[in-house]
Amino acid sequence: LSEWEAIFDQWEYERVKNYAFWLLSRKSYHSGELKKLLKKKKVSLKSIERVLQECQRLGLINDEEWLKRFWQASQKKMGAAAI
Repeated sequence: LSEWEAIFDQWEYERVKNYAFWLLSRKSYHSGELKKLLKKKKVSLKSIERVLQECQRLGLINDEEWLKRFWQASQKKMGAAAI
């Protein structure tokens, strides 16, 4: 039984990793968003954590950089007349 579990865990990890890479190729996500999307797909927490660690290791997810870009995009640019 444990051999089958190991095979399934590896299979699930590979599938989830490919799905996460696909999602990240379309849009920048922070780790919380990506985790929430994977939970919706009924992925095991073990696989989610492995995939998130792999994405962070590869530099595909960087929460600090994501937050900086989000903050910059949300700032209103005001001209002299508006000030």
